[in-house]
Amino acid sequence: MITRSRTAGGDPNGFTFVEIMVVIVVIAVGLFPILGLFTSTTSDISSTVEDVMLLNYANEIIDSILAFPYDEIPGYLSEEDISNSKNAFAVKLSSQISKAPGEYRRELKITGVNLKVRQVETGEMDFYSMENFKKNMKVKMVTAAVSYNPPGGKKREMKTLVLVSKE
Repeated sequence: MITRSRTAGGDPNGFTFVEIMVVIVVIAVGLFPILGLFTSTTSDISSTVEDVMLLNYANEIIDSILAFPYDEIPGYLSEEDISNSKNAFAVKLSSQISKAPGEYRRELKITGVNLKVRQVETGEMDFYSMENFKKNMKVKMVTAAVSYNPPGGKKREMKTLVLVSKE
């Protein structure tokens, strides 16, 4: 009796070239979606890191300003006052914050705000709260904005706003 071999070498337990190619195609079809997850996860992690950096740079400015006594914080400060370094407060502030890398741009704005008390019909403030609130009606609004503009990438921004009162 004559037996035929499945492979050219004569081993009946081996695989043919076609069977091996079918297995490779099936494995590749199963792996491509998984590899796609790796690239999307990497870009998500990258954008999260950028957001954290933006928030850290904005909070650094806010924390540095909050370290000053209320009376030393100017009632008005613009980006122009900071960039030309003629404002004494801006010079002190710039010595306390770290330098941001070239793709990051910081902006700071301080404005004085007068709050107006308006009583709501559904509930009134008690006497102590109202008197305390009237004493602290003047506040300074500090807005720190940081933008990130990578070369060839999408621009991202983060703004932080804080109201600073005397007490």
